[in-house]
Amino acid sequence: MARRPGFTGTAIVSVAHMATLMAAATYLALFLMGALGFTPLQMGLRLLPISVCAMIAAPVTSIFAKRVPIGVGLTATMTMVTAGMYLLGGFGRDDGWTHFLPGMVVGGLGIGALTALNQAASLTFASQENAGMASATFGTLRQVGLAMGIAGLGAMYSQVAQDRADSALASVPGAGLLPQGLKEQFVHQVGSGAGHQAVAMVPAQFHDAVPALAQVADGASVDALNAMATLGTIIGAVSVLIAAIAFTIDRGRRRGSRQRQASERESGSATV
Repeated sequence: MARRPGFTGTAIVSVAHMATLMAAATYLALFLMGALGFTPLQMGLRLLPISVCAMIAAPVTSIFAKRVPIGVGLTATMTMVTAGMYLLGGFGRDDGWTHFLPGMVVGGLGIGALTALNQAASLTFASQENAGMASATFGTLRQVGLAMGIAGLGAMYSQVAQDRADSALASVPGAGLLPQGLKEQFVHQVGSGAGHQAVAMVPAQFHDAVPALAQVADGASVDALNAMATLGTIIGAVSVLIAAIAFTIDRGRRRGSRQRQASERESGSATV
């Protein structure tokens, strides 16, 4: 089962779609609250397009799944997820949350369609008796991909945000008067996605520095989000390429196998 290139390609997209857009949604939620100032309820409502589009795409894809080769479908849907990840990036400091709508819609549709095809792949790239094992394997890989994505994209987000905040603090008027401990705490909180909370915790005696610190926090968060989107796009693009190669090899092997079987049948008929 695991020796089939098609099984490998399905495993790759199982990991990749969770490691990119779904993992990024965690930090997009932090960005909406920490940088744009939304409440948890407001944040949740603004992330609904991902879930709604996935719920629409999954059943529709299940209906039409048999009309398209499973490898082609998985590659196309992973491409949609990657495109959604790309569209999340490029956020400008004057943009609003609606900037993320195209990426959430395209990515959500891709995730829903890919989830439906992922189940069908269990029957395509595994024998009937191993279909349950294949389905469980793909399900486990999705969870592994989510954990890996949260760790990897989170490390990127945190590192970029902290680096940008630390370097920008030097240009803040009166930054030299801020206690070192306060600056370190501020940089750490910005890196964890709590930019507005970090600004709100600045002591009253440093109130004059608050507007500049807010700009530092927002700028660092924007740069971190865009860097995370870029990394996710690269991961998605590489996974699409590798999966496409795996599905192409699998399709070639199956075609060759069918030709050999047809040739053997013809030879047998001629002998008779």
